[in-house]
Amino acid sequence: MSVSNIDKFNHLTGKIFDELYTQFPMPCDLIAAQLMAPVPTAAGSEDCELELADHDAQFFLATVRWLIGSGFMNGEVIPTAQVTGAVLTVKGFEALKAMPHCLTHGHSIRERIAETMKVGSKETLKSLVVEEIAIGAKLITPVIEIL
Repeated sequence: MSVSNIDKFNHLTGKIFDELYTQFPMPCDLIAAQLMAPVPTAAGSEDCELELADHDAQFFLATVRWLIGSGFMNGEVIPTAQVTGAVLTVKGFEALKAMPHCLTHGHSIRERIAETMKVGSKETLKSLVVEEIAIGAKLITPVIEIL
């Protein structure tokens, strides 16, 4: 059974948010090969190397471009499947710190993402990322020009 793009996006986004929150406020570099699973390839010799599949590199780039464009993070996207100077924006930081009303355990979304990354529950990670993006969308305040 193949993983849907939404599930793959949620998993990758959870890893990205975890890294950015851990490093905050210091900018960091995000490298696709460290956040996604490289696959073994024959390097033309007896040795086998791990390499990120091209479609995974493109997926990483599309994901970070969307996160930047949506205002969750800043950074410079490098075509070699990297982002330099990546840092959470105010919107991304506030969304990760948000305490949803349904929570009774007193943990922020960021704390729940970190715990989920340790345990490895993809379904929980998926729901947390969806919740974080929804909260971030609510943080957008429209600018009204008064004439």
